[in-house]
Amino acid sequence: MNPIYNFFNLLKKLFFVIVGSLSPKASNCKSIRLITGTSHIQQTQRIAHELSKKIGYAVKLVPTLIVPFKNGELHVQVLENVRGCDVFAIQSLHYKYNYSLLEEYELLIDCIRDSAKRITGVFPWLCYTKQDRKTIPRESRSLRVAANRINQSRTHRVLLFDIHNSATADFFKINDRVYLMKLLIQELKKRKPRDVVLCSPDIGSAKRVEAISKLTGIKDICIVQKIHDHEKKCIDKEKSRVLGDVKGKNVWIFDDMIQSFGTMSTALDILEMHGAKSITVAAVHPDFTPEAITNIKNSCADEVIVVDTIPFDNIIPNKITVIDPSEFIAECIFRIHTERSLSKLFMKF
Repeated sequence: MNPIYNFFNLLKKLFFVIVGSLSPKASNCKSIRLITGTSHIQQTQRIAHELSKKIGYAVKLVPTLIVPFKNGELHVQVLENVRGCDVFAIQSLHYKYNYSLLEEYELLIDCIRDSAKRITGVFPWLCYTKQDRKTIPRESRSLRVAANRINQSRTHRVLLFDIHNSATADFFKINDRVYLMKLLIQELKKRKPRDVVLCSPDIGSAKRVEAISKLTGIKDICIVQKIHDHEKKCIDKEKSRVLGDVKGKNVWIFDDMIQSFGTMSTALDILEMHGAKSITVAAVHPDFTPEAITNIKNSCADEVIVVDTIPFDNIIPNKITVIDPSEFIAECIFRIHTERSLSKLFMKF
């Protein structure tokens, strides 16, 4: 066969490959839509702002009508056509907002009925993450129930952030998992503290600290081993120990969430008893119970750093620093929308 013909045929194929790889992204970017419930509207607005920078044009939230009737039932309505659009439904699913899960179901189903091309559920905080398994007879796995409802809405995929048990991500048909823990690691690197020891609050979280040690290059790590009294009702601080040297060191203790801060306070007391110079707690999700703020104020922690995945209305004490994840989440949405890899945002524990 003529070599000149083969050469031009190869150029022709290469041209169509290049054009084919570029044109879907260009057309998809015009069809992206963000929609949200009432649990954390301010965060979604910040995500839209950051996403606009990446895409090159203003991304606005799809207007919705979400109001309760007088009898307490919820009325949800999508007020804009999303036919043929790539929709991202962003919602922090949390117990503080009783309707957050129901709002998400309604928004997902309404967008599917409106013939959205693709819909992705984006959950900065996923509810019921600790109710993921059956430990006693006739116990409900609430996370499985919530996941089944979302799957039944025919959502194409979900985006999850630092879930308590990574295996439960498979409750969803198609899922992407990324880690906002990276923001806490970046905060540690930015501050460049000296004499740092990375700490795990218990033996079960040791893998997390080992992974952070590899990512930061900080080799000194420790683990708080809590010993309970003979009745197993409370922790015996005198008998508890720290596996590692923290005397005169600046300790950074990492966790995936903070709830009551009760057991964390005990771990901090044990670290202080073993001579820690300063203690910084870094946790992703501020899943604060009513007594959490008081426990944080009264604890020996010098600072508590959290990511803004769950809004909290209490007055933020000086000890608490909140990191905005909007740019990170916008990057995840941009990569999914343009069919790019999310592997750079993964962490291996």
